[in-house]
Amino acid sequence: MRTHAATANVVCFLIDVNTDVQGMALKAGLLQFAMCCVEDNCIAGCYLKREQFPPVVHVIQILMLRAQVSEQFATIQLAISILHSGGLESKTLVCLIFLSLLEFDVSSHFGFRDQIIQGGAISCLQRMLVQHKLPATGPVQVLLTCLVHRMLVQHKLPA
Repeated sequence: MRTHAATANVVCFLIDVNTDVQGMALKAGLLQFAMCCVEDNCIAGCYLKREQFPPVVHVIQILMLRAQVSEQFATIQLAISILHSGGLESKTLVCLIFLSLLEFDVSSHFGFRDQIIQGGAISCLQRMLVQHKLPATGPVQVLLTCLVHRMLVQHKLPA
């Protein structure tokens, strides 16, 4: 997955269609390895250049849905540390990962949104928008809007 996008595509396909492969991938440490790929700004940049929704994002999404809570928490914490100190490409890939995870938070018990908020993602995203002069239509702004909306709903504050 570090050197060939085609490998990520194959892994993505196998994980998507077979729950046994998902379990084996988790046991083998693929979630941590995929996050290492995201953390490497050069690799993240290669993924972002190829596709709007890179396969590594889908791989992480599927594995996060199957991972134990402690592993989910550790992965989210690593992702937030990337938002703090990673390169722009890595940060953008983290935003795509978080957005993909939020799709499952609407009617489920996963609590990804709350973990992301509690981890301090909002301040990182705000800093990213200013520091990198990012467009208001990009994944950073979309993610920030989703998270802030959640906070407003939780605390019943006026929008």
